[in-house]
Amino acid sequence: NLTVTSLPVGSHNLRIDYLGDGVYRPASVAVTHTVQKVPTVIYLNRSPQQSVIGQPVDFTVSVNTSAVGELSQQVTSGTVQIMLGGAIVTEIDLSQGQTGTAVLPQQLGDLDIRAVYLGSERCAGSQPAPAVHAQGKASVEVDLGLEESEVPYTGMVRFVATVSGVSPSMLRPETGTVRLLNNGVLIPGVAESIGADGIARFSFDAAKLGARQHHIRAQFSGSPWFNDRDSGTVLVRVLKHTPRLDLAVDSGGSSYWGKGVQLDADVYIPWIPN
Repeated sequence: NLTVTSLPVGSHNLRIDYLGDGVYRPASVAVTHTVQKVPTVIYLNRSPQQSVIGQPVDFTVSVNTSAVGELSQQVTSGTVQIMLGGAIVTEIDLSQGQTGTAVLPQQLGDLDIRAVYLGSERCAGSQPAPAVHAQGKASVEVDLGLEESEVPYTGMVRFVATVSGVSPSMLRPETGTVRLLNNGVLIPGVAESIGADGIARFSFDAAKLGARQHHIRAQFSGSPWFNDRDSGTVLVRVLKHTPRLDLAVDSGGSSYWGKGVQLDADVYIPWIPN
């Protein structure tokens, strides 16, 4: 018996030659033999089992041989692609380990995640049935800053609202709207879209609020990927305006007893926008 080892994958023409001797003539025989790749099976684990937008997900894969009648062995070469639909989320080089981390695309609901082993020189590729992964909206934090806590009635009030993602999400909102509430009631006409930096800036006439103390809160909404959220309350006091008075006496500042004194008073009130 002859044993041939380490034949590469593919079709081979094998021939044996008998060189003959003093009694027998030389002879030969050939056969075709195909070496197939070893079948494999792949297992996928992930942590966490469900996530929010922008949250990293850890993937662990295990690829083993699955030839019938042979002891299964771990495969340590080749590449595993973690896929969502037709998009590659991340790749794991088995020669470097069995784990990978990725943030899933911005999609909500139940997502079908697949692990696809691409195979190697001696091992066939494989993929299991998709795993269902639930992904939901992420939470945010809204911080409302006030430029001045006391503003004259004729002045401007200025606020800065900052919207940021919170752990476990690594992203921050880039779309959405911030509105201001005064004592729990929306201030009419005061709304701004956040920029790519997650910031919305407000500047409007203090007269819009009225001369008293106000409890102002920012309300974030309108993002497809992040939950609505309100900020804490900041206090701003709009001060009553003090008009300027001018008083003149037509007698030049003195008069005789029994004579009438004519006073000329002027009250200056600045223009207040409606």
